[in-house]
Amino acid sequence: MNLRILTPPHWSVARSLLRWSRRLKVQLAGPYQPVREVILIGNGVPDNIVAMLLAHKLNGRRAVGLAKPPGALSAALRELIFQSLIRKVLLLFDQEDRSLNDAWRSLESELRRAKMEYRILSDEERLRVYGCRHGSRQLRVIAVMNGLEAPYRKHTIEDHLLKICEKLRIYEAPLPHSAESPDPKELWSRLKEHHERVYRYILQASMEELKDAFHHHLKGAQASAGGCQQLQINGSAQSPATKSRGAFRVRLTDYSSHTRDSSTPSAA
Repeated sequence: MNLRILTPPHWSVARSLLRWSRRLKVQLAGPYQPVREVILIGNGVPDNIVAMLLAHKLNGRRAVGLAKPPGALSAALRELIFQSLIRKVLLLFDQEDRSLNDAWRSLESELRRAKMEYRILSDEERLRVYGCRHGSRQLRVIAVMNGLEAPYRKHTIEDHLLKICEKLRIYEAPLPHSAESPDPKELWSRLKEHHERVYRYILQASMEELKDAFHHHLKGAQASAGGCQQLQINGSAQSPATKSRGAFRVRLTDYSSHTRDSSTPSAA
């Protein structure tokens, strides 16, 4: 799958994604490619980079949209369910400092605020698949909760990147029950000089090698891509551009060909 950026070009989500796609030579979806699945990220960077790398590793010709809701998640979900082509949403959100149960309850309250009826089709510790309905409209929401069982103050996408850092011997995680309980976002920020090495490892590693760090993300991406297909390293040819109709109305302008605005610094 190739990402199509659905956020404005001046947002750090779009700017950093464009910069890293060029640096890592990861092709983004071209203009007018149809979008039937959307990845929603609760935070901006580096959630967007992880989404790009994992999507790239899936064999397939389809484009998938990437968006960060400008407001409440419930508003974005309600918008998406009324789009004629959108049938699946892969939602990546942080556990933060909440319990697993509290984080899931918070997500389900957003589904109710979106006026959706829902049922849980699949339930794992950090992965749930929801069948959602609003009147005659249906949407499948594949929700992946970022975080690992690691001794951090809170749990975010950076947990997974730090796990790769451990594998590469860039960083050693604190021991369980350690008096120190660091913030994973701060730790990842301090390791800025190693970001490219970590991203390149994710890009080049096999799916088996990534399972420890991204088990639920890979399963969620597989479900979004079709559910039963095998996860494979991307090697397929790109599909020709096809004009899209009825996709994510608010932010569907394709920004992949825009140059960066030098007036605002891009996020790492």
